[in-house]
Amino acid sequence: MRHPPSRRRETPRHNLTMERMSTGVANLDELLGGGIPTGATVLLAGPPGAGKSILAQQLLFHSARCGGTAVYFVALGEPPAKAMRHCETLTFFDVASVNKSVHYKDITAILREGDLTKLMLAIKTIIADVDATAIAIDSIKALYDLGVSRGTVRQFVYDLSFNVSLGACTAFLVRETAPDACLPDAPEFNIADGVIVLGWRTVESGEPDRTLRILKLRGSDHAQGTYRMRLTARGVEVEARA
Repeated sequence: MRHPPSRRRETPRHNLTMERMSTGVANLDELLGGGIPTGATVLLAGPPGAGKSILAQQLLFHSARCGGTAVYFVALGEPPAKAMRHCETLTFFDVASVNKSVHYKDITAILREGDLTKLMLAIKTIIADVDATAIAIDSIKALYDLGVSRGTVRQFVYDLSFNVSLGACTAFLVRETAPDACLPDAPEFNIADGVIVLGWRTVESGEPDRTLRILKLRGSDHAQGTYRMRLTARGVEVEARA
């Protein structure tokens, strides 16, 4: 069915002038307008159990398969061994890549010291040491859990975004939100170049229907609306809207 000329198309145009990182997730690149701009900082938000951590690791392993190097930073989340154990049965998880092209780093101890300057230096050093092309921090909400002020969080996320963009490293920040999918008025939502929200809704059968929304992605003609998402043996899969 053809849409009226005034209506935004369901499938976005690709921006061919910007270098982009492929996600490796079924249909997601198309919805993003061709992938994620290289060097962008993207927030992966949603309630507990929505699949944020799985998606973050899936993106990193795909980056590694494409020839890059990735780092998964654990911040007051699951210990690295536990995070890996939850994903090792999924087909995207390549045990041979761990500690070679995909690195797991626990930054909880530094975070608990409350010195975000030291934390930023540690993250920058690790990124430089492995020449990372993609990183994930799981989760950015840990800063608030430890009582860090909104202004300090804003500065930290801004500095992180600035530094990864200089090195053409794409960053994913995992952020828990309330189950009702109401997004908090937090600075990281404004500073991030992109915001992808994972969640669920209840359908007539009473079963939860997983969803994905792209709220923003700077420099991209991304798709609007809510898309169905599944967690399968391959990880996250997004169903393209007919």
